[in-house]
Amino acid sequence: MEGYSAEGCRLGFWELRAWLRHIGWCGRTKPSRKTIVNLAACDNDFEERFARFLQNAADVTAFAKLPLQFGFAIEYTDSAASLRYYEPDFVIVLSDESHRLVETKGREDPDVAHKDRAARLWCENATQLTSQRWSYLKVPQVGFDKLQPTSFADLAVFAAGKVGAVADAAGYVGASRPVP
Repeated sequence: MEGYSAEGCRLGFWELRAWLRHIGWCGRTKPSRKTIVNLAACDNDFEERFARFLQNAADVTAFAKLPLQFGFAIEYTDSAASLRYYEPDFVIVLSDESHRLVETKGREDPDVAHKDRAARLWCENATQLTSQRWSYLKVPQVGFDKLQPTSFADLAVFAAGKVGAVADAAGYVGASRPVP
């Protein structure tokens, strides 16, 4: 995003805390310089660690944690054919100006595949409508913890479907750099 700067839209610490309370947020927060506001509202420890990772990753230009109160939701049909709404965890802008919709996942339930499909479709539609590259990535907690990535590019192992032992067998070690 040419000319993008999260620095220009900062609220003071107490103003931000008041704003978060105003929208109904009373959970965890993670300080950040790469967000429009200087705190990322995290629902759990994994999201907090993921926000810290995004803050430190050199290939991440900006990100936003999307709390429920922001109202961003994607419609999907669950396994019982009922209409549901899925709230993704993060939106990320990378240094190559591409956009990622990211779900951090600690536990899989039967509807996760339906949510994943709806998120991928949303990204395809967003790409067509905005002419900006959007893609979806689900980051499983166990795989993230095992991988210990240092850049967003390291997470490509999840897009390729290589998780856990599969990542190790493929030669991904530590920060997911292939072993020669």
